[in-house]
Amino acid sequence: PYDWTIHDYYTICPRVNLIGAGLRYCGEPDDTGCDRCLARLGDDQGRTVADSIAVWRKRSGRRLRGARRVFAPSADVSRRLARYFPDRTVVVRPHAESLPCLEGLAAPLRTGETVRVALIGTLIAMKGSERLFACARDAKIRRLPLEFHVIGSTDRDAAFARLGNVHVTGPYQEHEVYDRLAGKQCHLAFLPSECPESYMYTLSIVMAARLFVVCFDLGAQALRVRAWGWGRTIGLDLLPEAINDELMAAARFVAASPVPPRAPATAQYPDVLMSYYEFTPGERSRLTGSGSRSDHCSGSRPHAVAGRDHARLH
Repeated sequence: PYDWTIHDYYTICPRVNLIGAGLRYCGEPDDTGCDRCLARLGDDQGRTVADSIAVWRKRSGRRLRGARRVFAPSADVSRRLARYFPDRTVVVRPHAESLPCLEGLAAPLRTGETVRVALIGTLIAMKGSERLFACARDAKIRRLPLEFHVIGSTDRDAAFARLGNVHVTGPYQEHEVYDRLAGKQCHLAFLPSECPESYMYTLSIVMAARLFVVCFDLGAQALRVRAWGWGRTIGLDLLPEAINDELMAAARFVAASPVPPRAPATAQYPDVLMSYYEFTPGERSRLTGSGSRSDHCSGSRPHAVAGRDHARLH
């Protein structure tokens, strides 16, 4: 018997993040469009995909139906999977997190001050590095009082350095991120991911820092921002100048607004086998070999979350 926790969209498509041509969300076309995309681009590593998308999803459906339970970290993921696998119930279970309780790291925007925008994580093309470059270039051409601070790393550090209005701190350890944010004194955050995120840990960081957030109207990131109420979602097809205008408008809104809300409560699973996986006491006893709580199944997080050096991509 097995349970399945969804992390990306591998069951739907070999490209796993639903990124198509132009390194942007594909829009989930019909089967013909999917087959055309896969023939051109291959899987997420560029490798040839031998099967049609119909065969791929039929095989995924069998595996999903064979699971005791399927978990997804957001309602957006659950709804997206339901379009392809309507006979498989997906349980929404947010990832477990432990976030600090902060008074807020957003700097007040003073009259005439340059707007400082925070971006967090590892920015590659599908996570918004190309979009950020276009925005920074437009800001420079139009001489906007706007600069971007990447708390993390990018796939084009040298190009950003030449622009002069993008500052990249470099990779960070998880415990360092809030000190780095505090040091940059940003006014708001921009999360420019081009794919429908299944959860987005970097958004959780922004929420804990109580930064007003701008993101594309896509995936779990948009769902979570709207539920929180301290941010705005923007169209995925906006041109760079329109995105910058949205960022400037957001900064003005924040400057005139009251104290931001605290981050939403995070999910906690004190006994992961019983509170996340819904094992009965008898099932847990059979698995662990005793009726007592064993070390390897204590703690507040599903095992897969424990080692997430790469998870800032998500």
